[in-house]
Amino acid sequence: MNGVTTLIVKTDVPQEQEETFKIRFPRALERIKTLAEKKIAID
Repeated sequence: MNGVTTLIVKTDVPQEQEETFKIRFPRALERIKTLAEKKIAID
């Protein structure tokens, strides 16, 4: 493995929710990144 993970996200957001997504979506993606990069012990 080359140690690279790519996440591609495509969204279709209702216009009335665009502002909410602009704020929350980057936070959610950062959380996904944090969880994906977290080291776990494999027994």
